[in-house]
Amino acid sequence: MKKILFFTIKNICHSRVGGNPVLRSKFLHWIPVFTGMTIMAILFFSFFFPKTTFAATEFVSVVDTGGAGDYSSLSLWENAIDSDLTLASNKVFAGTKTGTIADGASVTGSISLATGTVYHSTATQIYIAVLTGTFQSAEQIQVDGSNYFTTTDAGDSAIAVAKCRATTGAADTTAVTVDGWTTSAANYIKIWTDPSENYRHSGKWDEGKYRLEIPNSVNSGMAIYSNYITVDGLQIFKTTTSWSAKACIHVFGYSGEIKISNNILKFINPSIYSSYGIYDNNTGQASAQVMKIWNNIIYGAIDTDNNSGAGIVLGALSAGFTGGGYVYNNTIYNCYRGIERGGFVTVLKNNIAYNNTDNYYLASGGWDASSTNNLSGPGTDAQIPATNARNGYVVTFADEANQDFHLDSSDTGARNQGIILYDAIDDANLYFTTDIDNNARLDSAGTWDIGADENIAKIYRSVGPSATTAIATGATYGNVEIKPAYVSGSTTNIADYVATFWSDLPTNVGVGDAIQYDDDDDGDIDASDSIVFITKRIDAAHFSVRTASGTAPASTLAPDSNWSVFRAYISLFNAEAGTTENTGIDSDLRNFDTWSNGKDIATGQEQWNISCYANSTTADTTAVTVDGWTTSADSFIKIYTPMRSDEVGTSQRHLGVFSTSYYRLAPTTGIPLTVSDEDVRLEGLQFNSADDDGIYINGATGTAHIQFSQNIIKGNATASKRGLNLSSTGASSAAKIFNNIIYDYTASGTGTGVYWNDADWTPYVYNNTVKDCAIGFDRGNDTAHYAKNNLIDATDAFNGSFTDNDLNNNYNAISENNAGEVAIGTNGRYNQSFTFNDSTNDDFHLGVGDAGARNYGTDLSNDSYLPFNTDIDSVCYGRDAINRVSTGGDDLCYTRPRGTSWDIGADELITRIYRSVGPSEDEVLEAGASNHLNISGSTATFDTALGDDVGVGDALEYDDDNDGDIDANDSIAFISGRTSSTVFTIKTAAGGIPTAPSAADEIHWNINRAYTSLSYAEAGTENTLIDFDLRNFDTGNRDIAVNSEQWNIACYAHGTTADT
Repeated sequence: MKKILFFTIKNICHSRVGGNPVLRSKFLHWIPVFTGMTIMAILFFSFFFPKTTFAATEFVSVVDTGGAGDYSSLSLWENAIDSDLTLASNKVFAGTKTGTIADGASVTGSISLATGTVYHSTATQIYIAVLTGTFQSAEQIQVDGSNYFTTTDAGDSAIAVAKCRATTGAADTTAVTVDGWTTSAANYIKIWTDPSENYRHSGKWDEGKYRLEIPNSVNSGMAIYSNYITVDGLQIFKTTTSWSAKACIHVFGYSGEIKISNNILKFINPSIYSSYGIYDNNTGQASAQVMKIWNNIIYGAIDTDNNSGAGIVLGALSAGFTGGGYVYNNTIYNCYRGIERGGFVTVLKNNIAYNNTDNYYLASGGWDASSTNNLSGPGTDAQIPATNARNGYVVTFADEANQDFHLDSSDTGARNQGIILYDAIDDANLYFTTDIDNNARLDSAGTWDIGADENIAKIYRSVGPSATTAIATGATYGNVEIKPAYVSGSTTNIADYVATFWSDLPTNVGVGDAIQYDDDDDGDIDASDSIVFITKRIDAAHFSVRTASGTAPASTLAPDSNWSVFRAYISLFNAEAGTTENTGIDSDLRNFDTWSNGKDIATGQEQWNISCYANSTTADTTAVTVDGWTTSADSFIKIYTPMRSDEVGTSQRHLGVFSTSYYRLAPTTGIPLTVSDEDVRLEGLQFNSADDDGIYINGATGTAHIQFSQNIIKGNATASKRGLNLSSTGASSAAKIFNNIIYDYTASGTGTGVYWNDADWTPYVYNNTVKDCAIGFDRGNDTAHYAKNNLIDATDAFNGSFTDNDLNNNYNAISENNAGEVAIGTNGRYNQSFTFNDSTNDDFHLGVGDAGARNYGTDLSNDSYLPFNTDIDSVCYGRDAINRVSTGGDDLCYTRPRGTSWDIGADELITRIYRSVGPSEDEVLEAGASNHLNISGSTATFDTALGDDVGVGDALEYDDDNDGDIDANDSIAFISGRTSSTVFTIKTAAGGIPTAPSAADEIHWNINRAYTSLSYAEAGTENTLIDFDLRNFDTGNRDIAVNSEQWNIACYAHGTTADT
């Protein structure tokens, strides 16, 4: 008993009094006295010396280059917040701001009468240098009676956080120097992009996300002189033409800890000047310095003229140095030196140094002995850390030529070759659980990938209803060759594995399709041959291909003519089950999928993409249940219709209107699709339920992440069911439901568009169109719910108890005449009549002239929960991850306007504007006189045929008031379509429906080219043949993004006259 008591009290001593020798000796002096004490007395002593705890609160400022934050540049933030974070009188308070409080303002407590100077205030926080007294909770910290901050706590010491955004896609172009701060391990500086928001890159340089772009100057992109700083998730681009030793991130003398993670750092150096990605220039410092660098991609820091430049440099040391550098899971490419050690005690683990002149360089000493699992490639490097080195290995990147350094699923150099660094047991100095994309690195995967990216293998399978016949064969289209394609100029760096056909394949061949081929060139297809799956369409004759598991395919020995292309499966049911492949495929090559009752794609780090294709008008008639799969937020199932040109030659997606010409899941009875697994995405599909729910989400036991977008669900007017039914799920589940059209669930009192009923759901329901339903949205139960920009044309728009809070529900438009409906939000609209293109034939695109939903929505491209910028007709998503939609670089993806009001509902009406150009056109093309004109709606009909040269964009001016001439009281319209030589579609200058003439058979009209040169069309200088009173229909320099317009300028010949 004495030994037990001594052991217990001794441990209490160490845990409660720490390293204080006086307290410890006094405590241990009393141990003999305690020998006979009770357990209660021991507990008393365990709390007699309470452990000191230090708290700090993040003071978060938003740096937004688009001007919607606290500061417009990181440099401005640094100048404003620069302070002693450890000083007891510098406090951050929580609460609510009223009015305006400027940086530097003097403030006084309304109760405490304490005084201070404001560093900065946000809507919910204020950071103050307290001068006198003590500010209290629940008092006003006042500038004056109208401008104050009401506190909800007594204040805390600060962590200074800059959260970086780029709401307009603009770059931050001012170099940043972090200097003059006083920090500590508890009170540090954090500069980052929040991965839960829409402003962080996705592991590849993105012009639309936050980025620090510093042109040639004396400054590095970010210079750090202070201690305890985290830099996470940034993009920094530096150019150098006249300054040496500049870096994207340059760290000077410091004590303490610097963390640099998840950044993309790139350099353009066309000069003779040295450049660096991360440069730790700590010469002269004799202190405990710790540098932690992980998950970064760095490229382009090279000066071959002077043999200088490096991706990461850990510089020379001074006497007394006690710190170290931990450099883990970085990818450094095309620098002069990859990683350089100048004296810093450096541990390297899981790094890729690739295609650098010198991948690993020791200026002095050697790497720390614990360094392991690093890769040099494609060549060997004598100075790579030796333990478990991958020396001289080829790495296959996703797109090396275009600086996409994600690993390809076919890679064997770095994939699954790393050491696990998941927790403190793996590495007490630095551990982490995600990669540069914020994708999970698993503790159960066996081994990590080397480099910044943890590969999630993208697996593709196709579905064609009842399509057992080959889509294409060698007999019709000639030979195929399947082999590696190399990066330009290289014979070792594999860029892709490509199937090259000798003729263009049909345009409906695309991702997920199976190619069986005679890889051993023995003249037939048998068990010794191969099957691969298309992962990308390069063009009609070239396709990226991988094996069933995503690895590299076998190369053809010679051009092969015995190949065939099939859909992988003939029903979605079979694709989910994985047991019955397309029977048209050779029996020796079937059984490429072998699971039963679902597949574990989380442990295998796979993402499954099941692409659904039309087969003429044949429907997929077997109901499907997705169940038994083990998934994760990164390893999800995506069931969709391909539409982009890099997926398929002809889009397989509906056009926003239900059609039998596109893939549809339409069983004759029952629910078309039931989802019982956690991580599933449904995109661009058509569902037709005859007598039941359209989609039933039910039975997930874990945390579900369901995404349902750009789908059409068509019900049966007699069925008392729901289009989308979110039933039982696991804890903390989220459903993201946007850009869908749901209609024809009209059974009185029960037919519902969207229904949810589980306390664990949080549905985000944005920009959906619900039409011809008894109930629009029906809330049974949830954790929270968010409904925005929805168009609901239903008897009862919202059933159940909805939150009366604009943060949850707002900008919804309903046909129901219910002014008290809280779910529409403050900016919502009730008792609305909506104009659709053709509701009789189920075309629920908004019609020109709609006054119920057009331009009444809010821009959700930067929504905190579900950012997107597309509508139901979108060409594509900018990125695979919808919650990271880019705002730059791929504008074809966008169908929602930027920086202005959206349309409510699934459709964004893009107004197509037409104008014509005829070089120096000096004659009227057509005129009235005896040729009568009649206008009905947008249709212009002429009695007599017009010339073949009259077409879209031409201007039709006419006497709409029938007073016998054309003047300021009359109208001008523009041809937008030609049905025949006598029937044309016309629109106003703004794309609306033109005014009809007051009398039939109008004869006072003329048709002219709208402009006489392309230069005039761009500037808005109209054709002078058009009546003066009707000109000025265009003013030039129009913001067509804000106005949701598509401009089509048709250019016509005028004899042999050139446009000069």
